Amino acid sequence: MKFEELKVEQLKRELSKLELPTASNKAELQKRLIDEFKRRDIDIGTYEFEYKEETEICTHSITSNMDNNVCRYDEEIYRSSRKI
Repeated sequence: MKFEELKVEQLKRELSKLELPTASNKAELQKRLIDEFKRRDIDIGTYEFEYKEETEICTHSITSNMDNNVCRYDEEIYRSSRKI
């Protein structure tokens, strides 16, 4: 993932990894990360940030939680219908 594609949460994670402040708006977070990359002599324009796998894991996790909630809800309906 390229720098321009990073969302606020991802910018904050990158800054946190570098032990830099993470509180501010998107423009300031971007500037902070650019400045740090310059300080470390890294070209932020060609740097690839790794976020694809994490997105897939999060999506799977959310889906699993939803499936679990639906299963629990179905069990509750089944139990309450048996009481009637």
